[in-house]
Amino acid sequence: MAKQAYGFTNGALDSSRPKISKTKAELASLLCQHAPQAAYFEMLSNTLPAPDHRLPDTGVSLEMERLLSSNCIASEFYGTRSSTLLKFNSHFELEYDERIVR
Repeated sequence: MAKQAYGFTNGALDSSRPKISKTKAELASLLCQHAPQAAYFEMLSNTLPAPDHRLPDTGVSLEMERLLSSNCIASEFYGTRSSTLLKFNSHFELEYDERIVR
């Protein structure tokens, strides 16, 4: 059975964002490696911004686009509160894990 991954941000559901495409590729790699759960949360906790040339133009400042482009957003006024993993195991049972970031 093929594995399907979905990603979404605070933007429109069909919008393309660098962090979504990058993270989906990383997720596919982790799934192929049968990586431990900690590796998925490490991926989600990445605070590195996307390169400027890949940033979307959503109408906010360049500084804000940079801040919003990382998987885990950390600033004094806005940020990621938690990261959640939802996964169906081989028995089609839903596995859920959430980690508080702040």
